[in-house]
Amino acid sequence: MVALGQKIRRIREYRDLSQDSVAMEMGMSPSGYSRIERDEVSITVDKLNRLADILKVSLLDLVSPEESIVFNNYGTAKDNSFSTINGSTDTEKIEQLYKEQINLLQQEVSYLRGIVNTLTKSA
Repeated sequence: MVALGQKIRRIREYRDLSQDSVAMEMGMSPSGYSRIERDEVSITVDKLNRLADILKVSLLDLVSPEESIVFNNYGTAKDNSFSTINGSTDTEKIEQLYKEQINLLQQEVSYLRGIVNTLTKSA
């Protein structure tokens, strides 16, 4: 499961949008928008709706705890969604995102194993 702000950042980057351009479309400061991506602030449903429109994803997919839903639903579309970005094909970009997600999950597993080991040693 990926944090909402991190998911928003990945979709924004995948769409090759800058934080400044999204912030401007949202009618907010770049620093305020950056705080959303860092999960430092709560975001209203109205702002989520606007953000989903800007990122060209459904609101439901945007707030879904599963990041793969967004990339599976929008990652292969041939319209104005995830196409070639910075010379990368959809497949290359999706592969990169999955590798990042796998890395984060491996870090989480390692952290949780450490907690389990600590608890079993003290029991």
